[in-house]
Amino acid sequence: MIEDYSEKFNLSKADTVAEILRAYPKLIAYKHRVLEQESRSFGRLFSNAV
Repeated sequence: MIEDYSEKFNLSKADTVAEILRAYPKLIAYKHRVLEQESRSFGRLFSNAV
């Protein structure tokens, strides 16, 4: 997968890995926000059903 991405965007493997690591904190923050929103939605849905 890294090789395909590197070839597609004409990057070295090191540059590709650096790009992934740079984006990683943003991905974790996004995942946290989505899980938090889903948790709140589920809580409301559950409390309305009871």
